[in-house]
Amino acid sequence: MSTLSTNKILICIYTCEKDIDSLNKLKDTSWYKDVSTNCNNRILNIFADPLINKKYILQGNCLKLNTQESYNNLCIKTYKMFEACRELFDFDYLLKIDSNIIENRHNKTSHLFSFEYFIHKYYNTGVIGEYNGLTPIMGNTVKQFKSWANSKKLSVTPERLLSKLGANKWPMNYWAGGCYCLGKKSIDKILKQKNLFLDFKNLMGGCEDMAVASALI
Repeated sequence: MSTLSTNKILICIYTCEKDIDSLNKLKDTSWYKDVSTNCNNRILNIFADPLINKKYILQGNCLKLNTQESYNNLCIKTYKMFEACRELFDFDYLLKIDSNIIENRHNKTSHLFSFEYFIHKYYNTGVIGEYNGLTPIMGNTVKQFKSWANSKKLSVTPERLLSKLGANKWPMNYWAGGCYCLGKKSIDKILKQKNLFLDFKNLMGGCEDMAVASALI
């Protein structure tokens, strides 16, 4: 039987207040309506809110994490999401997807970031797995990373990260943050490396997808 039908899948839709319109568009898709009807799935909308007085608050399908909502803090938001989900839910896989995937903002450069490609891969070749995803980042070098960071106007010092963690913790290939999947074993391994996520916040502009890959090496 299909992994989609036999496993408990926690679908975490990353969003924020400025992306509410994108979240609503995503909720209106046939994909969202389909996954909502599968009793093995649970869908969560993931927000950051530094004003709450707890580690997290779960209200219906809304999970609010006590942290800042900013691009350079995404790795911390991600770590806290894993931590909360592991404490709150019983699941086999966690599928993380950005709500703004519906906008196809990267589609001018590659269809591999598009919602249409997500739909195709979700139902055909699959995105579910211990570490799987939608869009592969291949041949990641320090030069390429710094070029990407410059395009985002992020201050990064990858040389300091390499000096601190070692070259073996630099992922050459990983899944882009727009959509990736992790099994419980992978999440448990990640949760043992909180300091790595702090290093990625301080030295790597909060690059969450690369932090996830680094933790799994």
